[in-house]
Amino acid sequence: MADPVISPPEVAFASPLEHSRRQLEALLEVSEAIAQQRDLPALFHDLAGRLHSVIEFDFLTLVLHDPVRNVMRLHILESRIPTEKVAGMESPIEGHPSGWVWQTQQPLVINDVDEETRFPDFMRRLREHGVRSMAIFPLTTAQRRIGSMGFGRLVPQGVTDTELQFMQRVASQVAVAVDNALNFENSQAYQTQLARERDRLRVLLEINNVLVISREVSEVFRGIVSTLERVIHHDYTSLALLDPATGLLKIHALDFPGRPGLLNREITVPRDTSPAGHAISTGLPLLARGAELERYPSEIIAMLRKDG
Repeated sequence: MADPVISPPEVAFASPLEHSRRQLEALLEVSEAIAQQRDLPALFHDLAGRLHSVIEFDFLTLVLHDPVRNVMRLHILESRIPTEKVAGMESPIEGHPSGWVWQTQQPLVINDVDEETRFPDFMRRLREHGVRSMAIFPLTTAQRRIGSMGFGRLVPQGVTDTELQFMQRVASQVAVAVDNALNFENSQAYQTQLARERDRLRVLLEINNVLVISREVSEVFRGIVSTLERVIHHDYTSLALLDPATGLLKIHALDFPGRPGLLNREITVPRDTSPAGHAISTGLPLLARGAELERYPSEIIAMLRKDG
């Protein structure tokens, strides 16, 4: 891998007092950005731009702990140079720097990747991406430990005490933002789940009303189809009833808007040659896709396959 082109640092020399003022301004900007953003990728992109004026780094990472799978997952990699998108990559807690930071709640500073003996697999990946030094901080709120935030550099470089304190303050603010964003996402997902469950219950109630009011099979079928169309996208619906005397399935009704005249005569099929017959025989729902339908050589399946 060719050595990456390292851009000159954006942090201009300043007196300690001036640098402290810049850091406070940056923290204020971080706070304002956090208040305005719930989208984590957009937030980290915004943070990277604001923080470059007061601290040197080439990579900014967000790694979150997944409590369900009990792994560390890379959610965001914000980079100043073109790099492979590896968001979503999972790593065990043990043997990973972010896992160590998450467990111990202590920052981890790696001054030179080539001299670091811990976490060999992770160090190898850093070298592959040209990263030579790294500082990782825990993201924690009063409620929970969330994950870690990392600053990476393309040159081996230590972190001063002033930089360490500043990065920790940034991480503390980011932890609250990430927690709020995750809670918002969970809340949105919960609201979506509730809405779907409400829609299902509404459909079941409407279908029940159809069954109570309608007497003819065709009316029942049409009422059920029109109800399902509002919540389940589908192109074809059929009603097959078993004739106990012959053991054959009879297609009583069929809804296929693309072929309104498809069922212009009575169609009967052997029970063992159709998906409907399989479902009736087993008492279980059946999901068949594409070529799987070729296992059922019934006339109606052949007609439907021909029409896509």
